[in-house]
Amino acid sequence: MPSGIPTLATDKGATERFLGVVSEAAGPHAVRSGPMSLEKDRFDVVYEQKKGLGSRTRILRDRETGVCYLQTWDGFAACVTLLVNADGTPVVQR
Repeated sequence: MPSGIPTLATDKGATERFLGVVSEAAGPHAVRSGPMSLEKDRFDVVYEQKKGLGSRTRILRDRETGVCYLQTWDGFAACVTLLVNADGTPVVQR
C-alpha cells in the first residue's frame, strides 16, 4: 500500500465514520446500539448450512423487496452478495 494513504490500521476513527455512514444510509433498519441490535427484522433466513465450528452459509431474503442475498463467513472473514439468476437478474422470492 502506498505510504500516506490512511487505512483502518492508521486511521483510528475510520471504522466509526464508516459505521456512521452505513447507519445513516440504512435509515430505519440501521444498527443503533450494537452490531446485532436492529429496530426491525428486515431479513429472513431462507436457508442455512454450517460446516465445522466457524464456517456458515446463509441465504437471506429481504422482507420488503423479496430480493435474496448470499451471506458466507469462515472464521473472521465474511461476505454478503446479491444472488442472481442465470440471466443476471436478482433472485426474488415473495
